Amino acid sequence: MQTYTVKIPAIFYHDHMDRLGDELGLWEEIRKTKTWVEVRMDHQSYLGILGDAEFYADRKNHDCDWAALINSAKRTVKALRETTYSKAP
Repeated sequence: MQTYTVKIPAIFYHDHMDRLGDELGLWEEIRKTKTWVEVRMDHQSYLGILGDAEFYADRKNHDCDWAALINSAKRTVKALRETTYSKAP
């Protein structure tokens, strides 16, 4: 099974989990701080959060209340695209 280990900005991670936390897939929080969460996830979860982050990062018309989430989504997309998978034992 392919797994991905990546540090994701906390704002977007918590928003994603609040909305889609019951989605199928493997999530394991490895470490977390106030600003980021390091997670290990399977391929299905990787594709799910990447698609979600791309959607929010591409929001053209938003008000000020969305700025933090949009910026966090952009950083999440960057982090996810820079990660590589590893095979689980």
